[in-house]
Amino acid sequence: MTTARKFYVLAFAFAFSFLQAQQPADRYIVITVIDGARYSETIGDPAHRYIPRIWNWLRPQGIIYTAFYNNGVTTTTPGHSSILSGVWQHIANDGSEPPHNPTVFEYYRRYFNRPPEDEYVILKKKKLAILANSDSPDYGQKYAAAVSRVDASVAYKDSAAADNARKTLLTAHPRISIINFPETDDAAHQGNWLRYLRAIRKADSLIVDLWKKMQGDSVLRGKTTLIITNDHGRHLDSVENGFVDHGDTCEGCRHIMCVAVGPDITPGTVDDEQWEQINIAPTVGTLLGFPTPQAPGKPFPWAEKKQFKRETAH
Repeated sequence: MTTARKFYVLAFAFAFSFLQAQQPADRYIVITVIDGARYSETIGDPAHRYIPRIWNWLRPQGIIYTAFYNNGVTTTTPGHSSILSGVWQHIANDGSEPPHNPTVFEYYRRYFNRPPEDEYVILKKKKLAILANSDSPDYGQKYAAAVSRVDASVAYKDSAAADNARKTLLTAHPRISIINFPETDDAAHQGNWLRYLRAIRKADSLIVDLWKKMQGDSVLRGKTTLIITNDHGRHLDSVENGFVDHGDTCEGCRHIMCVAVGPDITPGTVDDEQWEQINIAPTVGTLLGFPTPQAPGKPFPWAEKKQFKRETAH
């Protein structure tokens, strides 16, 4: 082989290895947010009456976090933005102000040079369209995620959110997606305790059904990590108007649920160390193989192939 030919072969091999290194890992990440469910009605309920399918069917396949917190602003838009950016976002809650630090969507698209359809914000609450991208000068709109909306006539219906999610996930197969289930928060703000509880149970059923659909899909099966959490909780019964509202630093607003299931997680794991919303973004980056340089938190250990000791949930 001539020297010139050897040079071209080596150059091609280097270029090919570089392109391989710039491909995302063979993983899909789905973040589902049960909007405004209080810990005392989810994982914190000893009988788990309102999340029976997550608790009895999904939890044994994955990991639960018993000390998971929103230690930022305990309202919807900041909470979702903190999840996606890995930085506490002190932004307006009405959808008029985007996150100020890059989201996992922007990190992913910039690092891998991928199209927006690789990522989706799957909406029910219209104001959450701002989650598609931040206003960070080095990232922003040119690295935004795609947005999948539903008709405004079915606002705050979790069944519509689930239908939208199912169609998007099974058709587009996005690498990263976030889905908002808004009905719990809406029922609580109406002061309807029984509807609030029914909404949690409904979200519980819809999320497990969605997971089963993903496991029946040839692209997503065995390659998808599902994270179930909340954007915020609700006031403790002894604080202001109790479950009806949220937004302060009380335990009820900050302490939220987190359950994760996927191929990298040891089934039946319980983690009682304190973790926060801002640990989710670096976890997503670690799973897919891209950096999240502005996110100060660390990823969950299982994302780095460090498995917890198997424990018995209680």
